[in-house]
Amino acid sequence: MADDRQRAGTPGRRAFLSQMSALAGAALMGPLRASAQDAPARRKKVAFLGTEVRTHSHAQHFLDRLTLGYGWRGGWQEPRVEVASVYLDQFPEKDLGRERVARHGLKLYPTIAEALTLSTGKLAVDGVVIIAEHGKYPRNERGQTLYPRYEWFKECVKVFEASGRAVPVFNDKHLSTTWERCAEMVADSKRLKFPFLAGSSLPVTRRLPAIDLPHGAPLSESVCVAYGGIDSYDIHALETAQCMSERRKGRSRRDLPPVMP
Repeated sequence: MADDRQRAGTPGRRAFLSQMSALAGAALMGPLRASAQDAPARRKKVAFLGTEVRTHSHAQHFLDRLTLGYGWRGGWQEPRVEVASVYLDQFPEKDLGRERVARHGLKLYPTIAEALTLSTGKLAVDGVVIIAEHGKYPRNERGQTLYPRYEWFKECVKVFEASGRAVPVFNDKHLSTTWERCAEMVADSKRLKFPFLAGSSLPVTRRLPAIDLPHGAPLSESVCVAYGGIDSYDIHALETAQCMSERRKGRSRRDLPPVMP
């Protein structure tokens, strides 16, 4: 009988019990191995620098997403970074900054340098988020609000230089109010060799209606209609026009002139 089972490819009782023991052991050890091998890596720490946190301000949107998460592809994306420090420049009448700091157990620092060093004297974060939009700041003769993006960036550079290392920096919206300052900020990032990102979500936001140009479209002219003001929303009009127009035929050629407002 046993010989018949073995010839037919069916294991005997002893072989069957041995195989089941091995499978049970693998089932028990599998989660242990998975937990040891697939343990999530330490979340990167970021310093959050914002002008003011109030309803619908840029800093409110960013801080909430970095601490609470956001909807993504029909699910909820948990934050993949840890907000290690917060610096806020202004506290308006309907301030939400202090409430958010308390709700999420964050720590508010009195200076940018302390936010980046966690009061240790040396750079102690893995990245910096600069959200210098909204708040009460003076305007120049061109009507530009003098948000402290350049000044805050330079404060970060001072900490980088003093610490002997640098970390990635994200700057919400455009870099500064003059070409010279923008160029200097980019030069600093290249000199200290750290990733420097800037912009907004307009190029990747949902569109109603959901239209887009096909890649390689024979586009010769495009028009974007948007509301102002000049400084705060023209950048969004430029981004919207560029992200669609750059799908035109020939856009990959290096000799194409840049799209300018």
